[in-house]
Amino acid sequence: MEIAFDPTILQVVDDEGNAAEQIAPGSALPTVLANAADNVSGTIHFGAGIALGEGSQSGALHLATIRFKALKHTSTGLQGTPVETIARSEAYLAGVPQLTGRAGSAIVVSMRP
Repeated sequence: MEIAFDPTILQVVDDEGNAAEQIAPGSALPTVLANAADNVSGTIHFGAGIALGEGSQSGALHLATIRFKALKHTSTGLQGTPVETIARSEAYLAGVPQLTGRAGSAIVVSMRP
């Protein structure tokens, strides 16, 4: 999975709030294949899986946790800053693509004085 965010508004951090170069893997897919967060380019690259023959997963999975720190306000009103799955992201089962769609999101940042 690859995710893009605006690095002038958001920064990937660890659970203590410090700038991070990785996100927190979930427990559903124990073999982490890639884990990189780039706060300069505003990208996250994460891949995880299960070795063949180790069973399978179904339903909703906790793949990973991404923590962001707000660096500044987004625009006024309800306009947020996008956090989007990059088009080349994919999910595979035994080497066969499984992803039928992608959804983005937006984060509204409102910082207190």
